[in-house]
Amino acid sequence: MIEKHLKGPGSWKLNVSLLMNEDYVNAMESNIPIWKEVSQEHFDGSKMSWEWIKFKIREFSLDFLKKLTRKKREKELALLKEYETLGAVHELNPSDESSTN
Repeated sequence: MIEKHLKGPGSWKLNVSLLMNEDYVNAMESNIPIWKEVSQEHFDGSKMSWEWIKFKIREFSLDFLKKLTRKKREKELALLKEYETLGAVHELNPSDESSTN
C-alpha cells in the first residue's frame, strides 16, 4: 500500500523554477561536488552524508531564492519610481515630449 506523504513543518520541496535560472544551476554544479567531498570526509555512513548534502542544497536554494526575490523587488520598485517620476513630469508639462525620452 502506498502511503501519502504530507508536507509538514519538516518538509521542504525544491522550487523547480530555480532550475531554469542559469546562475543557480551553475552554482549547484560547482557546489554539489564540494559538498559531496566534505560530507565524505566528515560522515562515515552514506545516509548521513546524503542527509547533509540535502541540507546544503536546501540551505543554498533558500538563500538563493531570497536574494533573487529581493533583486526582483528592488527592480520593481525602481521601475515604479521611474514611472511615477515620468508621470509627474508629464503632468507638469504635458506638451513637452522630450522630457519622457
